[in-house]
Order: sequence, then C-alpha cells, then structure tokens
Amino acid sequence: YFRVVEMKTASLIRASARVGAMAADATPEVIEALSSWAWELGIIFQLTDDALDLVATDEYLGKPAGSDIGEGKFTLPLLYALGDSHGDQIRTRLATRPYGSDTIADVIELIRSGGHVDRVLDEAAARAHTAGKVLEDLPRMPATDVMFELADYLLGQVQRARTSP
Repeated sequence: YFRVVEMKTASLIRASARVGAMAADATPEVIEALSSWAWELGIIFQLTDDALDLVATDEYLGKPAGSDIGEGKFTLPLLYALGDSHGDQIRTRLATRPYGSDTIADVIELIRSGGHVDRVLDEAAARAHTAGKVLEDLPRMPATDVMFELADYLLGQVQRARTSP
C-alpha cells in the first residue's frame, strides 16, 4: 500500500514542490526541506482521501461512498480490517465481484467499528507532525503559514465529513 502511495501521490507532490523551489532559485537546503515536507503531505493526502471514502456521505464526496471498495481498491483502512477479528468475514463479503451496495456498506461498517479509520488518521497525524518539523527549519516566507496548515486542513476534512449530516 505505502509503496503505491509513495510512487503515485507522494512522488507527484514532492516533484511539484521540488520543481517550484528550484524555479524560485531556492537554496539546496530549502529544496530538500520542501521535498521532504511535500513527500509527507502526499502521503497525508492519500491517507485522508482513503478515510474520507469510508466516513463521508455520497453528497459530501460528490460520488458514492465506498467507491474505492467498489472499484476493488484495498486501501489502508481495509487492509488493517482484513488483519483483525473480522478479516475472514470481510474476505467472504469481498469474494465475489461486482460488489453490491449492501456488501460495500457492510464492509465499511466493519472497518469503522474496528477503529481502522482512526488508526489511519493517527498515521496521518504523525506524518503531519513530521512534516511540520521539517517546515520549522525553513526560513519564514509568505507561503510557510499556508504550508503549515495544509496537513491540518486535510485531517479536518475527515472530521467535517464525519459530522456532516
């Protein structure tokens, strides 16, 4: 899972930050720091996106909740759930594709009730802390405050989705 996230989302966001820093003639130290921060932000983005798919309503997402499961994407919360006491039950429910809406809803409930969304959010929060530490070493610049807030914004999106009607 992490290898896919790193090669997909994290590397794209890191490359974007790196090229932007290089285009702005940043020092090598700033380029490396921004690259490290963006790497973590990319992983945070994917973790929170995966959590949103399991806690938000269709209206909040603008697409069906659980669409990752419906598409056969086994995201981190689902992988964690497969390793717990409900793993066999989930495997049985996902043994035959395509998955119906009842199957997806049942699997989402097992993931939520097992605390696996929270586990993923804890991972994202730890990475947000790491990303923030990297930013502390950067010289203050106009974008720094926004950069500090991005990880919190992503985590907040999940909390807002959880409390949205």
